[in-house]
Amino acid sequence: MSNRLSVLIAEPAQKDILEIVNFVAKDNPRAAIGIINIFESTFKMLAEFPASGVKKDGIKDKSVLIYTTKKRYSIAYRVKNNTLEILRILTTYQDLFAVL
Repeated sequence: MSNRLSVLIAEPAQKDILEIVNFVAKDNPRAAIGIINIFESTFKMLAEFPASGVKKDGIKDKSVLIYTTKKRYSIAYRVKNNTLEILRILTTYQDLFAVL
């Protein structure tokens, strides 16, 4: 029996994914597919190991955790009612605290 959480990608995070993938695909469609794969595998990992993220001082909602991928995308998420909620996906160039 798996303890994996179900995954819900909130609308702002869906828009983030589309913007990131479309931006990368302009120059390198193959890399854009790689980014989608990174996000999918990271969501699966977080659903199984939700404590992998860290809390950041300065984020108002204390239930939000941040996980940064090796490709330097910060995934903001929280666990609520056995669901991993993906809230936002930001590049490390974006101001995490202004967005969250």
